[in-house]
Amino acid sequence: MSRPSPLLALPLLSVACGSGYIDDVLQKVCKQRIPRRAPAGFGGLAAATLDAPGAVCNDGSPGRMYLRRATDPAHVSDWVIYLEGGGYCDNWESCSERWCGIEFDATKMTTQFAPNRQPGRGILSPRSDNAFSGYNHAMLYYCSSDSWLGRSGERSLQGPDDYFLQFEGHTIIMAALARLDQGALSDDETTLLPRLTEASQIIWAGSSAGAVGTMHHLDLVASRYPEADVVGLIDAQLNPAPGTIDPGPELRVNALLQDRWDQDQSGLYSAYTDPDCSGWRCIEYWDLQLRRLQTP
Repeated sequence: MSRPSPLLALPLLSVACGSGYIDDVLQKVCKQRIPRRAPAGFGGLAAATLDAPGAVCNDGSPGRMYLRRATDPAHVSDWVIYLEGGGYCDNWESCSERWCGIEFDATKMTTQFAPNRQPGRGILSPRSDNAFSGYNHAMLYYCSSDSWLGRSGERSLQGPDDYFLQFEGHTIIMAALARLDQGALSDDETTLLPRLTEASQIIWAGSSAGAVGTMHHLDLVASRYPEADVVGLIDAQLNPAPGTIDPGPELRVNALLQDRWDQDQSGLYSAYTDPDCSGWRCIEYWDLQLRRLQTP
């Protein structure tokens, strides 16, 4: 299988004037790297497709989560809700490379190729050595490329061929919570979860890009479920504490964070962020975790 030619970096335009969605525009560039059909899948987590308005992946396909009902009678009211990770993209070049499989692949931007079941790993594993194996499990599938913060609607990215993308990670989270509140049923009707509104404990978790979404929504989740014991589990996402590196590099990092805030969170993604942070400090994660968040 041949590797696509390097893609030309061009500026981004965040208004809806593109010529088509990414799968149509890039199929000639990277069609050999895109899965042609969704795999059947296996494992104990069953897919539940979201149908709320705007809760869509980069390519407009519907968001999705994977569900397993509690297996331990002692934990029928306890939950692990996990935000999947997998990097991000923020311009024509990086999103094209992501779709074509140069960094990650199209499965992080769509549910077209998502399996109908997942096995569950780590904190979602059914193994007996996982202390949380008997909890209700909901894994939110990552397909928005925005660290779970976006609420953008359609954006157009400029390049050799413009294309539309949507960055709706926050919208997917809110749609998933609303569905879980009602008692979510899997697409194949094999898995029905209890109502999340009746939870006793909620472990709100995520890794890498998923950890960013976990942080920014942690206090929101805690306030949404005041009767539950809500705790955050933030994996693989922490910056050095201010003052622990030389001033020169720290200033350069802060300038880069400011640029990324202006382009991505404040610009392309129209991001939801924790209300107690402000500006680029919202993506300075030491500050956010240790100074802003109220929920442990």
